Amino acid sequence: MMKNKVLLFTGLFFSILLLTACSEDEGINVPVGENGESISVDIDGNEEEGVTVDAKNEDGEGISIGTTQNIPEEFPDEIPLPEEYLILNTTNINDNDIEMSTVSFLTETANTEELLEMYKGFMEDNAYEQISVEKAMGSTVLKMQKTEESVFIFVTLTPPSSEDSKDVSVQLAYHKTIKTE
Repeated sequence: MMKNKVLLFTGLFFSILLLTACSEDEGINVPVGENGESISVDIDGNEEEGVTVDAKNEDGEGISIGTTQNIPEEFPDEIPLPEEYLILNTTNINDNDIEMSTVSFLTETANTEELLEMYKGFMEDNAYEQISVEKAMGSTVLKMQKTEESVFIFVTLTPPSSEDSKDVSVQLAYHKTIKTE
């Protein structure tokens, strides 16, 4: 169910982005169902500061995709970041009982092993259970979980942009199931 909604929102996001690229409107409603259901889409920002696209249905379920240089409010403060980093993109998904935030960034201040040790320390300090560590073709994936929270960390050494460059690409995904009563 969640996968279908995410696919629907993502497909609509790209369709709406194409349709509204030259538009001055700040928000639109898009019909999506046979019974008059619709989603509202708001596009906010600019090229210099980044753009955020918010899509929500009538129940408040939605997705927010941002290309800003800011960590999302929903992203837990306790998940560590290296000393210096450049945010590539952020994503937030809220689907009633599920919240997910992702942050993708580049860093030169820590190598792959140092980053993995930092996140393993976070895992131990915050009572997460390691689910798996997978290494393949220059990438490492660390998966951890506790109760209703999961963290997925993808660390990849990127092709160097210069001879002295040691860029490391990191994608952090935080997933939380919210219990409703």
